[in-house]
Amino acid sequence: MTLWEELLDGRVQPQAFVDAGLRALPHEPVEQNVQLMLGYLDRAFWTFLPAAARGPLAPGLERLLRAGIARAESSSLKSAVFLGVSVGGDDRRRRQLSRAGVAPAGDGFPG
Repeated sequence: MTLWEELLDGRVQPQAFVDAGLRALPHEPVEQNVQLMLGYLDRAFWTFLPAAARGPLAPGLERLLRAGIARAESSSLKSAVFLGVSVGGDDRRRRQLSRAGVAPAGDGFPG
């Protein structure tokens, strides 16, 4: 993903990267690309954005993820969307996955 490289090289601001990712994510039909994008968004959100910038983004990000889970056709895509942006520890994720109707694999994560 070229934009990710631009972020790493400092030519794209973290806020611009996250904004672009959040706009593009709902339109991506390929599950593997969704997983890749979510991984990049997770890292950009928690590593590159300052805490003050994360707070205002959180409600919209949560809405986007909930919508992604609702429209996902496979349980693996539901899991990918849900786990894409870390929101807590393993126990919290297991409980949230269970409430979202996604049965975790033996290690607590969808397989």
